Parts: sequence; C-alpha cells; structure tokens
Amino acid sequence: IYMGYRGNGGNLKFARMIEAPPPSENPPGGESSKNVSGWAWSSNVGWISFNSKDCDTDGNGKIDAGNCGSDNASIPTYDYGVNVDKTTGNFSGYAWSSDVGWIDFAPTSGFPSAPLSGVTFEKTTGLVSGWAKILSLGDDGWLKIRKDTVDIGADYGVSLDINTGDFSGWAWNANDNGAGIGWVSFNCSNDSSCGSSSYKVTSSVNTPPTATNLSAPNWSYSQAGDLYALQAFLRWEFNDIDCSTGCQTAYEL
Repeated sequence: IYMGYRGNGGNLKFARMIEAPPPSENPPGGESSKNVSGWAWSSNVGWISFNSKDCDTDGNGKIDAGNCGSDNASIPTYDYGVNVDKTTGNFSGYAWSSDVGWIDFAPTSGFPSAPLSGVTFEKTTGLVSGWAKILSLGDDGWLKIRKDTVDIGADYGVSLDINTGDFSGWAWNANDNGAGIGWVSFNCSNDSSCGSSSYKVTSSVNTPPTATNLSAPNWSYSQAGDLYALQAFLRWEFNDIDCSTGCQTAYEL
C-alpha cells in the first residue's frame, strides 16, 4: 500500500507501509528451522515475507492486527519461513508474496543459467547467490539472487552481514517475454527509503563462540592466601566456527 504525503518543497511523495495478507494455505514443503525473517520489497508485487512470525509477532498462532490485516485472534497463521544452514550456507524453505504466492529458496533443477543451484551463502565474503523460484510463475518465476560473471547488464546481488544478520542488495526476476516481477530489494537502505518505510530481511546465522574444558586450581582459602596464588593458571579451549584468526579479544572473570 502507498500513502501520499507532502515532503520538503511541497512535492507529493509516497511512503510504503507493510500490508501483505498472509497465506491462506500451507507451503508446499515444511521447514522445521526458520532463521530468516523480515520483509523484502518489489515495486511490482509489493511485500515479500520471509517468516510466518512477521505477522504473528507474539507467537499465538493468530494473524496480527494492524498492517497484517487481522485482529490477532480469529485467523490462524500458516507456518512457513526461510532458513540458512549455518554449516553449509544453503538456503531452504519458502517466502510468501500476497501477489505471486510462494517463493522457493531451494529449487533443485531446471535452472535457466549459471549458477546451477538454489540459494547459498558464503560466510567468508557475505555474498548470497543462486536461484529462488516463484512457483506460480512457472518457468518465468526464476529469481536470480546475484549476477553471474557471464551475465550482461548492471551489476547486482544480495549480501548478508554475518555480524548484524542484515541482508542488503537486490535480486532480479524478468524474462524475454516481459513476464516477471523485476527488482526485489532486501533492505530499505538500498534506496534510502528507511525514513519513510523501514524494512529489511534478517537472519541469525552467526553461531555464538564456545569455551570448553575450563580448569582452575582447586585450593583451600589458606592455600590461596599463600604463594600458590602467584602460580595460578586458568585454562580453557575457545572455538568460534565463524572466525579463523584473532577471534578471542577478551575474557571476563
């Protein structure tokens, strides 16, 4: 939905507000893990939701009031969402558009060009690439997440900041016959529209570090007050699968 307002200088501008009716059916395949959420935006088809919790923020199984179009009591929500595997970087699951329906982030065949894969994430670079598919559009529904090296035209692509969990950038869907939804924005910062419509897609892909095998001297009070205290060694094993070098910068006693 668009809402008009007067900006500086009196020109009529338009702000986007989220109003995307949630699905009225279950997604084609269940996804047990769903660590992606939030909204993407297409100027042709409107809002794209990445998680059923986007319109069920209190987790009561009912569609929220306000922009989600219900009363948080009467209409059940359908469980859907997109997931990023923290080990492989592979995406799975479905996003939802009230205009074009389900968007599959893990198609397995029929890719129109390179890369021949569903959507994947590279942790070391933050780049997201591959193909998603808008199921209702059939072979016209391929949504390319990042421009391939052999493609022509403007450079584009989606990225994921592993530290903040925020997506950014653009994906593209269009065909020679004119079918397609065009550009899909994953963050309002892409077009500096956050002041009028704050939206983004986010994910919790950063695995917390661990400290294991902790050990310390087991002294009595009297021993700790003697010279032993000057010889104390504290030991532990630190591991952060999202970081290779220089990861541990401090510790707290």
